[in-house]
Amino acid sequence: MAEDLLLEVSEGEAPARRPRGRLYRKLLFAVVCFAGGAVFWHFGLENSRRYTVYQQEGRLLVDKGVPFPTGSLRYQGGPAYEPLELPPGTKVEQQQATSLVELDTLLLELYLRLARETLQPPAEAGAATPPVAERLPRARTFLKRAKQLSHLDATQEELLLRTEGDLDLTGGLELLRPVVFDLGQALQLLELAERKGTTRQPPASLWADWLRSELAEYRAALATGAPPRGALASSPPPGASPPGLPSAPPTAPAAPAVPPEAPAATSPEAPAAAPPDAAPPPAVTAPAAPAAPTAPPALSPGSAPPAGSLPATP
Repeated sequence: MAEDLLLEVSEGEAPARRPRGRLYRKLLFAVVCFAGGAVFWHFGLENSRRYTVYQQEGRLLVDKGVPFPTGSLRYQGGPAYEPLELPPGTKVEQQQATSLVELDTLLLELYLRLARETLQPPAEAGAATPPVAERLPRARTFLKRAKQLSHLDATQEELLLRTEGDLDLTGGLELLRPVVFDLGQALQLLELAERKGTTRQPPASLWADWLRSELAEYRAALATGAPPRGALASSPPPGASPPGLPSAPPTAPAAPAVPPEAPAATSPEAPAAAPPDAAPPPAVTAPAAPAAPTAPPALSPGSAPPAGSLPATP
């Protein structure tokens, strides 16, 4: 009898405990799902803000992460971020950025480095360096991409402008090379005329001597990358007037001040007469006007070359 009563009590308590255990399990499952969803959302948000710059199959690529813990797609942010063909042998390490400003800074440094390496490639054993006429357009391609970046500050824009100036300087010096070659051909003809003799005056030896000295300086300047000595000497100092313009006339020093003398007592009827031995007062003359600048004498076709003159240097 007692065993039947205990069995009924135990069977009656069992159903009351089952709903409480199920609630705990459901609550624990909800907490785990919420925490997992929060972690998933956090890593997905971080990945969606990540930009990756890398090299693949000879091209420079920019990817942007997707709102998922992993994965990325090609970034469609404008022409500055489109795939770009790289010169042969160029290596770009993979880099990442977490904002557009950081991405543009990273790409600007990369584009400027590629432009400099394209313009002045490192010397490699057994590798032929392309001519400057081929390297300049490639370097300008990278600078064109850099100018399309829209998140640059004033300092970065000035750096980009100076790099463009470096390319223009290199192009100008490259155009001087055929000019120097033509001057060398002209020197050979003048030396032939000097050996054979001419009937014209001045003799060809004057032209040959002048061109020989100038041509030597230009060849040395192109070889070293420094301007000729005559170009540095002919440049006016800071604050000086440009060539061909008159400088300001010098101003005369001011006369020292003379202390005033007490006026002599005079009669109210007539002014005081000057003594007979007094010298007449000095006449006041206007200062002479500065001389107008005279134009340099024109060089006639048959005259000798000017001594120490140089062609205009870029």
